[in-house]
Amino acid sequence: MLLCVATPQSALVGASATPPSRVAVVGGGLAGLATAFHLLNASAPLDALHVYDACAPGTGGASAAAAGLLHPFTRTGGEIWRGRDGFAATCALLRACEAHASSPFCTASGLLRLALDEESTTALESAASAAHVGDEMRQEWLSRDDAAASAGAALGGELGGAALAPAALSVDTPAYLRALWALCEAEAAESGADCRWIERRLGSLAELQSADAAPYDAIVVATGARVIELEELRGLRDLVTLCRGQNLLLENAGGLKTPLICGKYAVPVAAGAHVLAGATFEYDPPETVHRPADADAAAAALRPALARLHPALGSARVIGATAGVRALPPRSHRGYVPLCGRLALPPEAAPAGVWLFGALGSRGLIHHALLGRAVATAVLAGDEAPLPEHTRRCEERLREAVR
Repeated sequence: MLLCVATPQSALVGASATPPSRVAVVGGGLAGLATAFHLLNASAPLDALHVYDACAPGTGGASAAAAGLLHPFTRTGGEIWRGRDGFAATCALLRACEAHASSPFCTASGLLRLALDEESTTALESAASAAHVGDEMRQEWLSRDDAAASAGAALGGELGGAALAPAALSVDTPAYLRALWALCEAEAAESGADCRWIERRLGSLAELQSADAAPYDAIVVATGARVIELEELRGLRDLVTLCRGQNLLLENAGGLKTPLICGKYAVPVAAGAHVLAGATFEYDPPETVHRPADADAAAAALRPALARLHPALGSARVIGATAGVRALPPRSHRGYVPLCGRLALPPEAAPAGVWLFGALGSRGLIHHALLGRAVATAVLAGDEAPLPEHTRRCEERLREAVR
């Protein structure tokens, strides 16, 4: 059950009497497509839902560059904010997409969280002993030798042990995004809604209302790091932090079978032939942060840390590299919790109700389905009450940013 608290005098306008019938979703990544699906799957059918994105489904942005590790854990093995709920919601959406995928995109891979020093050993071993048996939080503490056996490969020389999370999944995120869009199209076909993917980058929300078609009566901005490029939302530069991350695609010369994580990660992909490894953390200014991957620079930055996880990665052949830019929310006592809410933009700037769903950081895979459902419910009700309270913790700063 979602934890909901309505906030008076917020950036959200009061509940609307008539649910919106024409909705635009700006951004077709994890956040945008999860919201689109739940809008189309609601009891009140839409007349139209249009997704605006500069790239084709599964090909652009941080979502398409994600490593695809789905698990509910923090760095020290505890539960991330809404970890269990998010894991369950994402698993349900993954299952719903299966019939619309051209090939399998989800693997029950498990995950080894490596302890490379005394502090992490104590934290992970303690978390493993406290985890519940038989659910998504289950963890088993493994010795150095047992961890290497589980990985099917040699592990770092400083390894003290590892926590095995058997329920963790590996998701081919681009393939999943394509299947999720196909699911949206199927839902729209069943309800008779006009559902379209419009390959276009917007510079202003006003462009949505100047189209020849009937205007939208609700807009969901879910465009991740590109949100600050929208004219009306440039003030969000002071609220979100942009972080460019590069991944390497390496030959799996060491025969790694189970994903590894300890600061960096290494995930077997392509039926075990390759390893997707990363990521860099590059805090560049907005003017230069969106640029193509640089395999040489990524290898120079990543190889030393990757070799500590799995020595073969220190010299494995580089097949390619990917890059994506994450939008990070302000850190809170609950960690990096995404931002959701209705923006109080002046009517002349955006006549429709405008909602923000973004700043998922590096954990979009576990939060997109849970919060996409909440955002869709809030949009259809014209009321922010369905949104988890902590996603609205920056309402005052949001109001200032969009004035």
